[in-house]
Amino acid sequence: MSDSLISRIVDKITPGIREWQNRTLDPIYPIVYMDAMVFKIKDDNGFYKNKALHFVIGINLEGKKDLLGMG
Repeated sequence: MSDSLISRIVDKITPGIREWQNRTLDPIYPIVYMDAMVFKIKDDNGFYKNKALHFVIGINLEGKKDLLGMG
């Protein structure tokens, strides 16, 4: 992929990401799950390292799942 294609993709999805980050959350999530996904990432020296993406999922009072955050 070219640098310009990646820039166009990022420019296209950034408003949706900002909207998600600034959304209003429910005041109560009676059930909250925390988990992680582990990925193998190749570093600059050619070595693979495990990196984790942590995420939090809440279930609101109506039973709807909501991704509360990740990082």
